Parts: sequence; structure tokens; C-alpha cells
Amino acid sequence: MVRTAKSAPYLGNVGEYVSYTCSHCAHFVEEASGPLKTGYVQGGKVSAEVRNAVRDKYDLTAALLARCGGPKRFFGNHEALFANQNAWMEQLQAYDGSAAKPQEQKAALRDIGQKTGLYALMGKRGFTPAQLDACVNDPASMKQILAMTNEAWKTLKISGTPAFTINGTLAGGSSWASLRDALPAPAQ
Repeated sequence: MVRTAKSAPYLGNVGEYVSYTCSHCAHFVEEASGPLKTGYVQGGKVSAEVRNAVRDKYDLTAALLARCGGPKRFFGNHEALFANQNAWMEQLQAYDGSAAKPQEQKAALRDIGQKTGLYALMGKRGFTPAQLDACVNDPASMKQILAMTNEAWKTLKISGTPAFTINGTLAGGSSWASLRDALPAPAQ
């Protein structure tokens, strides 16, 4: 796996814009990851690239954590965040209703990670708290995620997540069925 010029994790000509706090994105990943990889990417029909379309500070925290460990760990982290979304989103809602939260961005992102179950989830994937702190404080990752987010919402003008591009053109629909219908026949 390599990174494109946009620094998105690359598996390549299908762009998948996701938000980690989006339940529809979690459903898409659950339903489409296997068939997309085995029927299309591995068969050489298409390549797929995950891009961020961050919606809030919670989503940003998860996006930064998905990048922990670099490109080799990204897809495992990505799928784990979505597979466990219900659990950490429940904790996130409790956290969102709590009173005092840090105002400084780096402290706020660490606090979110620590108090919503995101750090615990990533700890099960072998990351230490110090590694996770470094990931949420990584200025290069922040810049890349925010550039993808800007492209999604302001340049492409996606209406929500998940959203897809095929060869750089926004594709209609937000489900595996709509994306699958826009792709060439899968490899046999």
C-alpha cells in the first residue's frame, strides 16, 4: 500500500469519502469491504482509496487514530473503528453531555480519545497511550485529513457520507449497491 499525492491510504480510482461518526459509513464498510477488495481491487478491476470527510472534533479524533501505525496499519484500524462504532459512539454521547472539556485543540483531541473508548479500542490493536497521543497530535496527518475534508465538502460538494468518486467524478448514491452498479463487472 502506498499513499497518493493527496496522502490518502491507497488500495486507488474509486475514492470513498467517510466520516467515522457516520452510521451509514459503518454499514458501507461492513457490507462492501470484502466484496470490493476481493471482487474488484484484487482482481485489478479498480483500486480504492479511503478519504476523510470530517464532520466534527470526534470524527477528527477517530480519523487521526485510524492513521496510527502508518499505511500498513490503516485498513485494520479503519475497519476496527467502524466495527466497534456503536460502543464508542455511546461513550461519545455521554462525553458530549459532560461539563468540563479542554479548550486547547491537542488537549481536547486527547481527552476525546481517552474518554470515549477510542484509546481503549486502539489499545486492543497494540497501541500505547503515548503512541495514540502522538497520533492525535501529528500535524502532518491533521493537515492531510483537513485537506481531504476541504476537498470533499467545498470542492466536490458532497451532500453527506459515505460519498464516492470514480476517476475523480462524484458518483451518485451512498450505498454499496449504488457504487457496485457504477463499477465494471467484478473479477471472476
